[in-house]
Amino acid sequence: VTNQIAHLRRARSGGHIHFSMAALLDDRGGVGSRVQAAYAGAALVPATPWLGTTAPAAPTLVRQGGDIVVTAAAGEPAQWFALWQRQRGAWRFTLRPADEPARIAQADGPLVAVAASSISRTGVESVRVALRLMDHD
Repeated sequence: VTNQIAHLRRARSGGHIHFSMAALLDDRGGVGSRVQAAYAGAALVPATPWLGTTAPAAPTLVRQGGDIVVTAAAGEPAQWFALWQRQRGAWRFTLRPADEPARIAQADGPLVAVAASSISRTGVESVRVALRLMDHD
């Protein structure tokens, strides 16, 4: 199973689904633990366009002091903010609820760049917006 996950990631697949969950939940042969480790980071859930295809408007990124504040735009409501931040030579991805502004702090070192998108309740992603804060890291 973990080899299949690795193969799909190399192939840049749009996502994958596991069926049945029984072996994973029972951790048969340790497969559940290995799969859990493979999915240690946040990820976007594949969209379900048959439940709705309207994308929310892109969020706004505003500097407030040394932080970046991400807010939802008017229109189709966003369920989540997908956030990418470049710090210390690496990109980090997080998901945050979009029901209130999300604050990205510089607690882990200077922010080099931030990118964000809004995600609808059916997983449809808005256009991504970005803000470059430094020329290099």
